[in-house]
Amino acid sequence: MFKNLIKKYILITLLLMANCALSNDKTLTIAAAKYDNFTQENGRGIYWDIMSKIFSKEGYKVIFEIFPYPRSQYLLQQKKIDAVVGAYHKEFEGVIYPSKPYSLDRDQISVIYLSKSELDWQGLKSLNGAKVGWPRGYRYEKYLDVDFTPYEVSNAQQALAMLRLRRLEFYLDSDTEMNLAINESHIITKDYKKEALLNVDIYPAFQKDDRGRKLLKIYERGIKRLKESGILKKIYESYDVSYTIEK
Repeated sequence: MFKNLIKKYILITLLLMANCALSNDKTLTIAAAKYDNFTQENGRGIYWDIMSKIFSKEGYKVIFEIFPYPRSQYLLQQKKIDAVVGAYHKEFEGVIYPSKPYSLDRDQISVIYLSKSELDWQGLKSLNGAKVGWPRGYRYEKYLDVDFTPYEVSNAQQALAMLRLRRLEFYLDSDTEMNLAINESHIITKDYKKEALLNVDIYPAFQKDDRGRKLLKIYERGIKRLKESGILKKIYESYDVSYTIEK
């Protein structure tokens, strides 16, 4: 009798452990920096909606977390989370990215500098030999085929102050974030010039293991389906954001 009870207890324990493992296998934690209309703290946003549509369809419970971008990348590399959204292609080692046709978005990187510097802007080559800043944790140097002195800054407001003090000559950032910083800083806009520099596609990144590769394949199938069906464009339009990715 006692032995039968022990066997039943062991069997129930094993079943509970199996159910727990199955449940964890179907729970997906995705992190990103906070961006209005894209990855908001209330669980809404374009990127959150896209990832939810892709993975919920496959039976996953999706959990969204907000962390600074460098922290998100670190947690992914340490296998503490399953994915990061808002990454540039092959920006970091130790994680995997979708193939290039399966981008999530496209980011316009702009450059801002003092108008009284009397610089004759000639595109990328104007950065050659200059002091160039960008947000901490990003790897813009991978896309800039010129020699310059890089500076990572905490935020765009700090960068604008460094430009005024001539500690930076140029600052690079997402055009959306740069416009937001300009509006919030109440700077005299005529004192600065802003130019479009380059366009960079945005992707999710996944853990570099069997689970990550499985999730990546699900993502690639899902984003292809959303693009071809027109759902992806509708998600962007629902937030009054321009849709820049072609099918």
